Amino acid sequence: MKLIFHSVLILVLSVLLTKWLVALGLLGWLLQTEAGLDLYVSATNTLGIIGGEDGEFMLLALMVFVMLVPSAFLVGTAAKMLDKFRAERQSAANKRAGR
Repeated sequence: MKLIFHSVLILVLSVLLTKWLVALGLLGWLLQTEAGLDLYVSATNTLGIIGGEDGEFMLLALMVFVMLVPSAFLVGTAAKMLDKFRAERQSAANKRAGR
């Protein structure tokens, strides 16, 4: 159950991070650089993408895939911190109860 919850949380967080980065204009800024444009052209040639709509979908899919790594890290860190917080809270409750 925990694994399913973490997986869903990672996917949702990666989509939200992608939306946030696209809304901030990071993707547009990256494509304005020479290296970003070269990477975009090589990716479209390699994957055989023709047209702007397919290229936009490729960029968004790539951004979601790239955001999986920091999302997994954030969810894992948050889960560890929450477990630690729960353990400390349970320990304090046991001390108050005299166990």
